[in-house]
Amino acid sequence: MRVAILVVTTAAACMGEVPGASSPVDGSIDSMVVSPGFRAGDPFSYTALPASLRSQMVETMLTELNYATSTAPRALAISASGLGFVRRQIGQPVPQAELNRLALQSCFAISGGEPCAVIAEGARFAIDERELAGAFTFTMSAPTALTPDQVPFLTSGLAQQAVTQYNAATSPKALVVALDNFYTWVGNVTDSPVTTAEARQIALEVCEVLSAAAPCTVLAENNTVVLDPAKINRTAAIDYARTTVNARIPTTRPAFYTNSIVPSYLANVPPQNGVIYIQGNGAAWFRFTSDAATAESQALADCNSTATASFPCFRYAVNRTVQPLTKLLRGPALYGQNLFCKAIPRATCAAHTAMGCPAGTYYTTASGSVALESCP
Repeated sequence: MRVAILVVTTAAACMGEVPGASSPVDGSIDSMVVSPGFRAGDPFSYTALPASLRSQMVETMLTELNYATSTAPRALAISASGLGFVRRQIGQPVPQAELNRLALQSCFAISGGEPCAVIAEGARFAIDERELAGAFTFTMSAPTALTPDQVPFLTSGLAQQAVTQYNAATSPKALVVALDNFYTWVGNVTDSPVTTAEARQIALEVCEVLSAAAPCTVLAENNTVVLDPAKINRTAAIDYARTTVNARIPTTRPAFYTNSIVPSYLANVPPQNGVIYIQGNGAAWFRFTSDAATAESQALADCNSTATASFPCFRYAVNRTVQPLTKLLRGPALYGQNLFCKAIPRATCAAHTAMGCPAGTYYTTASGSVALESCP
């Protein structure tokens, strides 16, 4: 931390003695200059911020996302308690002003509704140190209409895309967004119908699997906007403790389990050997034969026929035993377990444990606000 330096001068010291002019004899200070510390445009250094404005959350994001050495356009917004969010350009170019807006929105949401300020734009401070005390003013109101300009957390291009797709979908339906520029929606279709609750659950599961590390929360159900940006979802959508194929498979529609898994797969496994593969987008394949290796190779080949880098294949079950579901999450694979566990708040310590985090100090909302908790 840079320490402010108090420089005391007198008129005589500044200008020299002036004939006929009186000099102060009572020890009064004629002028005072206080070093401003860092200024807007100075090279950004996180440790230059007061300790009260630093946190495990932001420090982890900066480290794991290589903020200091990245050449991508990026912005950091923090709250007065030091919680915050890093937004980076990924894919199509995004103006700095838009990155700043997204950083502020994500900061407000992840902190539980604390006012935020942009501290850094790229590799430079965005604010003078002496302005910090009054800088934390950004807040968000809940969106009232499903229009691109009111969709938070998404770039303007993705917001337009999300609204267009969702408005064209048939109800029952649900639209889910994440703080890291990701969205997904599930709508009703004739051959695989869903209720509103099912659409919401599936959309949350898909988002949880595919978004990088941020919480996923419902933006709209049917034609109603339901998001409160100060109270975003912190609860995992997937039951990571499940060990048996005995209910709907996460990210898939109920009809797949009812019409295919129950009458075909579960009716034959055992005595046959079976394998189920899924992708994070809700696609699923299964095979069963007398030979376990054949069932494995055939199911994997079926899945790989449509797999992409964004939707890789994951072995969901061998026979009736569900495999560890935390392997399905792309967040830890993309950015590492530290970012996934140490920077992203969950509802409870149990939620961190269920999502594969070892014992440690993590953010939870168990106390009613976002705070660090020692998790066994």
